[in-house]
Amino acid sequence: VAKAALEMVSAWGVENIQYTIRARTDRIALRAADMGIGTLPGEQRAGHYLGLRFQGDSPDGLAGRLARERVYVSARGRSALRVTPHLWVTDADEDRFFTALKAVLATSRMP
Repeated sequence: VAKAALEMVSAWGVENIQYTIRARTDRIALRAADMGIGTLPGEQRAGHYLGLRFQGDSPDGLAGRLARERVYVSARGRSALRVTPHLWVTDADEDRFFTALKAVLATSRMP
């Protein structure tokens, strides 16, 4: 299995994988900015993950509430979420993330 996985990554090309995931994180950053959620500028970010930064603390239990909607992110401190899309993440998955995030934020009291 490991050999097949390495052969697949080699065939796809590391640069192509980075380009694909970077494009996804860039889109997520733009959509988050439209909601007033910040990120580091693109030139200061790694391409394979993204930190979404809230102004002040994020709602209590945000990552857990998103997980109940089958959206998996990790909390970073009190004011950030780490979003790590993989190659298999689709536009529909991205839309589902934002639908769930907006719903949770709309029903949350900010600390």
